[in-house]
Parts: sequence; C-alpha cells; structure tokens
Amino acid sequence: MFDIKRQARQRGRSAGDHRIGSVVSLALLLALLLLPVGAAYAHDGPQTDHASDEAILNQVAFDQNLDSQMPLAVPMVDEQGRRVTLGQYLGQKPAILVFTYYNCPNLCPIILHGLSESLRTMQVEVGQEFDVVVASIDPRETPEQSTAAKAAIIASYGRWGSQDGWHFLTAPEDSIVQLADAAGFHYVYDPKSNQYAHPAGILVITPGGRISKYLYGLEFSPRDLKLALVDASAGKIGGAVDQILLRCFHYDPTRGKYTVAIKEILKYAGLLTMFGLGAMVLVLSRSKPQPPEPLILPEEDQPADQKESQP
Repeated sequence: MFDIKRQARQRGRSAGDHRIGSVVSLALLLALLLLPVGAAYAHDGPQTDHASDEAILNQVAFDQNLDSQMPLAVPMVDEQGRRVTLGQYLGQKPAILVFTYYNCPNLCPIILHGLSESLRTMQVEVGQEFDVVVASIDPRETPEQSTAAKAAIIASYGRWGSQDGWHFLTAPEDSIVQLADAAGFHYVYDPKSNQYAHPAGILVITPGGRISKYLYGLEFSPRDLKLALVDASAGKIGGAVDQILLRCFHYDPTRGKYTVAIKEILKYAGLLTMFGLGAMVLVLSRSKPQPPEPLILPEEDQPADQKESQP
C-alpha cells in the first residue's frame, strides 16, 4: 500500500520533469542533425579562394538612394524583342522594380516567387494600380529568356488578365549600369562561376520615376508592400528601413562552399531555433504540473473507515 501511495505522490513531480526532459532531448537531437550542416558551413576551402570571395562580396551592396530620379530614357528590350524604356511603364502609376538575372541558379527565382506570393494576397492587381518591372543585370541574356521567366511568374501569380502589367526586360550593359547606379544596386560578375553576386530586394518608384521605398529580403509583407505602393502613387518618399542584406552568390562544388545567401540563412535559422528551444524550456520549467489523477486503491488496501462508507 505504501509503495502505491509513494507512486501517486511522485507522479505530479515527474510530469513537469518529463516535459522538460522531452524538450532537452529534442534540442540535442536538432543539434546532432545540424552538425553536418555546421561542418559544411565552416568549410571555406583554401585561404586564397576565401580572400577572393571576400573581395567580391565587399563590392555587393544595396544603398537606399531615396528620392533619387531613375533614368527613364535608357534603351532596353522587352520580352517580345521590342525596344522600350523604363519611362514607358510610368507616368500614371507607380511601379515595383526588381533587379535580377534569368539564368540565376540561386536566389533570383525565390525573390520573384516571394514577390508574386505577396501580390497574390492583395486585392489590388498588377497592371491596374501599378506595374512590375523586372530588369536583368546580365547583358548577355535574351528576350527568349525573359519570356520564359515571365511565363513562370504569371503562373505563380495566378491572375491571367495581369500579363500586361508584368515587364521582363533585358538591356545592354551601359543601360544596366545606369539603372543600377541610380538605384544603389551594386553587383559583381564572378568569372570563376559565370554568375553574379548581387543583393536581394526590390524598389518601389513613383509615377514620376523617383525612388520611394526599398524592401529587402526574399519575402515581402503584403501590408508593407501595399503601403509602399500607396505612398508611391501619391508621390511620397518613404523613410529608410533597416537592412538585412542577403547576397546571392555561387556554390562551388569543387571547394565545398555554400553560397553566401545560404550561409546567412542557415545562420539566422540556427539562431531562431536556439531561441525558440530556450523559450520552450523556460515556459515549461515555470509551468505548474497538473494535479495527479485520483488513485483508487485495491479494496484490501483501503482503510477500514473507507470500506464502511462504501455501499
């Protein structure tokens, strides 16, 4: 009988310990699973290659040239091979401007998909209240590549009547340099990988072609995007925003190096994971254990007064 009572008293104390132990076990399991990722993350290859990458990345930036005038007359080519200018898509409506390149194997498709997902949740429609202009930073790319990129993004956006509001452009190098310099978009070509190192983000520009807002990252809050478009449509210039710079760069399998973007994403994801687990442990350690369920003793172990009170 005493063993049974002792088990009942210990049941409440062990409930909270068990929950904390489960969380700690989960944390250890995640740490073990992340060890290969951390090892790959830490492997940077030869020092000379690392120094070369750093030299490239030091040139990659996205300055906030708010209220700067974009060059509206530089020659460009649309997805149908027609000569166009940025000014053709402005005048009456604001526009979202995205610098990318269509042959990018890293973040560029993710940025465009994140933009289309945000726009898809908004009531306003591309082509009616605003346009989206996507400009390739690679002068070697062709209208055929911009056509394929546009088809993919239209399918992602899912509003088939909006195709006239999306503009996927290519341009000669002089035009790209003028546009990028005005926007504060600093990128570098890496001949070793035949890829571009560049920042991730978008601009919102007024109908007159002035820079109203910068939004950085891979995904964009629909609320922030809507407010930025409303301000830009009225010709307002927004304030500077905090910048978390993600830089799109190559992965070289011969050296086992992750792209800089992937390394930064892994770093932030690891920090968030540790903070989340720490918060869970703290909450569970402070929570009160549930009272144990009443224990019904066998009839032969019950006190005599309880036996007499039973029917």
